[in-house]
Amino acid sequence: MGVPGFYRWAVRRVPHLRAKSTGPPYEFDNLYLDFNGVVHTCVNDWTLQEQEDHLFQLIEAQLAVLLSLVTPKVLLYVALDGVAPRAKMNQQRSRRFRKAQETDADGIDAVIDVFDRNAITPGTPFMQRLSDRLRHWAASQVAVPDLQGLSIVISCDRDPGEGEHKIMEVIRNHPEHTHCLCSNDADLVFLGLVCESEHVYLLRTKPNYEKRVRTDTGPSQEAPDSDALPLPAAEPAAEPAASAAAGPMAEDYEMLSIVALRAWLSSQFPDCLPNRLLADFVAMCCLVGNDFLPHIAAVDIYDGGLDKLLAAYYQLKPAVNGYLTTADLTLDLPRWRGLLETVAQEEAEILLAMLGLGWGPKQLPYRGPGPPSSNWDGLSVVVSPVPRKATAAQLWAAMSKQGCIVKSVHQLKQSRGPASWLVCFAEPASAVRTLVATRRIETQRLQVTWAVPSGLQFEESPPEPAEAMNWREELNRSVRESFEYWLGPENLPNDAFLRRHVRQRRDRFVPLRVFVMFRRLRVWMQDLAQLAQVLAPSELLEIWGEGRQAWVRHKVDHSRRPNESEDQVERQTACLELLATRRCVDAVLMLRPEYYARYGGPVTSGSPAADDIAAVEHHRSVAFLTGIEWVLHYYVRGCRSWSWFYPAHYPPLCAGLASVQGPLPAPPLDAPVAPELQLLAVLPPQSSPLLPQRLRPLLEDRQSPIADFYPLHFETDLKEGDKEWQAIVLLPFVDEERLRKALFSVLQETDLSKSKPAQAVVVEEAVLRSWNFAASESLPQSRACRDAEGVPLQFAEAAAAVLLLATETARKGGKGAQQGKGKGKRGQNGSSMKRTENGEDKADAGAISGERASLHNGLAAAAASLLARMSCHDQQCSIA
Repeated sequence: MGVPGFYRWAVRRVPHLRAKSTGPPYEFDNLYLDFNGVVHTCVNDWTLQEQEDHLFQLIEAQLAVLLSLVTPKVLLYVALDGVAPRAKMNQQRSRRFRKAQETDADGIDAVIDVFDRNAITPGTPFMQRLSDRLRHWAASQVAVPDLQGLSIVISCDRDPGEGEHKIMEVIRNHPEHTHCLCSNDADLVFLGLVCESEHVYLLRTKPNYEKRVRTDTGPSQEAPDSDALPLPAAEPAAEPAASAAAGPMAEDYEMLSIVALRAWLSSQFPDCLPNRLLADFVAMCCLVGNDFLPHIAAVDIYDGGLDKLLAAYYQLKPAVNGYLTTADLTLDLPRWRGLLETVAQEEAEILLAMLGLGWGPKQLPYRGPGPPSSNWDGLSVVVSPVPRKATAAQLWAAMSKQGCIVKSVHQLKQSRGPASWLVCFAEPASAVRTLVATRRIETQRLQVTWAVPSGLQFEESPPEPAEAMNWREELNRSVRESFEYWLGPENLPNDAFLRRHVRQRRDRFVPLRVFVMFRRLRVWMQDLAQLAQVLAPSELLEIWGEGRQAWVRHKVDHSRRPNESEDQVERQTACLELLATRRCVDAVLMLRPEYYARYGGPVTSGSPAADDIAAVEHHRSVAFLTGIEWVLHYYVRGCRSWSWFYPAHYPPLCAGLASVQGPLPAPPLDAPVAPELQLLAVLPPQSSPLLPQRLRPLLEDRQSPIADFYPLHFETDLKEGDKEWQAIVLLPFVDEERLRKALFSVLQETDLSKSKPAQAVVVEEAVLRSWNFAASESLPQSRACRDAEGVPLQFAEAAAAVLLLATETARKGGKGAQQGKGKGKRGQNGSSMKRTENGEDKADAGAISGERASLHNGLAAAAASLLARMSCHDQQCSIA
C-alpha cells in the first residue's frame, strides 16, 4: 500500500513520470514481481473456489501475461511476502480485522466466498502449496527455448521480509543492471528512488482500468479498487490455462520512470546533493503517512500537504543551511524544527476548527444589485428565474411564506428563457424580509431583488402606483435583530467564524467590518459609517467606536459552549493571541490537551497515563521521529529492527515533534519472528482455521490468556470526508512477549516453521541447475539493449525529455515546490485548491522565480545526446 495518494500526486506533478516508449515487450536485465498483489487479483477472478488448482492456473496465466509485457534477460525474481517487521504487522492486523468485521456485517459474503483471503499470509498451508507450485512453474519455464540462460528466483513466504524489500536487496547489490519492478505498491516508488541503480522503472496498472476479457465471457467488468494487477479471463479449470497474449492487456499497464522523479526533484532543488535530497524527501514523506506511521493531520497529501512540505523545504535552503538528514540516515533535529514550525501554523488552524473556532467555508462573492436605493418604494421586488409553467397562484404561495403579505403579482415582458415577475407586498416588513429569504417554486430556487416598477415592462397591465413607504426604519430594525441573533445564544455557540472573532479579544468586541461579508448585510446595508448608528439603539448590543472603525459585542458572552471550562476558554484565547503574533508552535501547544483527549485510543503497555499530557506528547513525538529514522533505514539499507513499531494509533502534533531534543533512542536489534507468531499477531478470530489445530483455541477461546488481543467488536475512527479504507481501526496492541509465551505453551520451538532461502533455477547448456539464491551473489553482465549512457533503448526518447526538463529548470535557477494539476480536496477552511493548466498553483504562480529563457541550447543538447545514444543501437544489441 505504501503512501496513500502518492502515486496520484507524483503523476500530476512530475513531467514524463509516465515513460513513453516504443511499447511492449519491454526489455530489461532484471524483472521483479511483488507477487502478493498478483495473487490477490487472481483470487478476484477465481470463480471455482472449491478447486485450488484453478487458482494456480490463473496465477500461471498472469505470469505469462507479465512475461509477454517485459522480457528479462538476466533475472526473473518472484517475491512473495515473508514475515514482516512488527511495524508492518500492526497495519496488516488492522486490515484483516476490519475486513472480518465487514464480512460479518454483510453476512452474504461468508456464504459466497469459500476462500479466506487471510490465507495469503506467511505461514499458512496455502502459501506453502503456492510456493511449491511456483517452484515447479519456474523449473518448467527455464527449459523454454526463449528463456534459456534466464535465472528464475522464487522467494517464498518462509524467506523473511516483505516482497518489495527482498527485491530491493537484490537491486542494491546489482546497481549496474537495468531493473523493472512490477507492483502497484507506492512503496516501490520510494525504494526505487533511493537505490543506487540509475535505471529503475516501475510497471503498474493504470488507475481505474477495465479488465479486457474474452468476447465469449460477456461484457467487461469494472476492476476492483485494489492494488492488485489485472488478469485475463481464465479457461475452465479442467483444462490448462493458456498463456494470454500481451496485445489486449498492454493498454492496462503503464511504465513509470523513477529516473524522471529523481530528475524532477533535482530540478526543483538544483543546488542540493542528489543523495541527500532524496533522503530528505523520503523522510518528509513520512509526515503524510505510510504503512508504518500515521499521517500528520496538518500534512494531508490529498489537500496539497506534500506540496506545502516541499515549499517549506525550499525556504530552508538545505544546500546552504544543512539537510534534514545526516549522511548516516539520522535526523538533524534542529533542521527539522524549522520545517515543523512552518507546518505548525496549519496545525493550529486544524485544532481551532476541531474546537469550533475555524474560519468556516469561504464566502462567495456577492453579485447582486446591493442595498436598495432611495427611490425604492419599499414594497416591490423582482423574482427570477421563475419556470415558464409556473402560475401566478404558485408564485403567490411561494412568496407568502413566513408571514409575508403579498398584495399582487405581475409577469414581466420577456421573450425567452425563464420568466421574471414583479411581486408587490402590502407592507415594508414583508419586502425587507423577502430580500434575504430563500424562496422556491418546486425545486427551482428564486432570486429576489428590490425594484422600481416605473422602469419595467409587463405582459399585461402594470400594477397601480403605490405610495412610497418608510421602509428604512423596518430595514434598520431587521439589521439590529440580525446582529442580536448572530451574537446571541441561538447562533453564536455553533458559529465557528464568529466564535473565533469573539475569542480573539478578551473584551469580546468584533469589528463591524467582519459582518459586511454576510449575505444579509450585502443585500441590506454595506455602509459601515451608517451601521454603527443603526445598531446603537439595541438593548442587547454594545457599540465601541464610531463610523467605519466601530466594534460590536453582545452584553452577554454566548460564545462559551456548555461543555467548555474557563480554563479551556482561556487557552483558546491565548492560542489565538499567539497565532496573531506568528508564534505558531506555542499556539498549538496551548491546545494540546484537547488534541490528546480527542485522539487517545488504545496504547501499549508502559505508555504514560492519558492525563499526563506532557508525557504522552513526548512519548509519541520521540517514537514518531524514531519511526522516521527507522523508515529511512528500511528504504535505503534494509530493516534495522524487526521489533520496533509506533506505539499509538494517532500521531503527535508537529509542534510536539519540534520540541524534541536529541539524541533519539536506537531501536532494538531483533531477528524476524516465526510465521506462526505473525499469524497470531495479525489474524482475527474468524480466520483461526488457518492456524495449526493446536493454536486455534488461542484465538477462539474467550478464556485464552491472549483473548483480549482478539476483540469481536471494536471501534473505527473515520474523519469526515475520508473513505472507509482510511478509517483508523482502534484495536488493542498485541504484546509480543505475551504472544510468545502463549505460543510456546502449546508448541515447542522445534515445531515452528523454519526459514527457507530463495530458490533459483537456470538452464545452461541444456542442464538444469538449482541453488539457494543470495541477493549478494554475482549475476551475469547486462544483456539488455541499452544506449551509450546505459538507458534502455525503448526509453531513450523519454530520457532525452527528462534531460531537457532538467536543463530548462537549471537555467531558471530551480523552481522550488509548485502545485500540481487537477482538483484538490476541499481544505479545512472550505476553500479548494485551484490550479492552472500548466500545473502551477494560482496562489504560488507569482512566486516562481526566473524568467522563461530560450530553450534553443537545451533542445540542441538533448537532440545531440539522443543521436549519440541511438548510434550505439546496433552495437549494444549485438552484444546482447
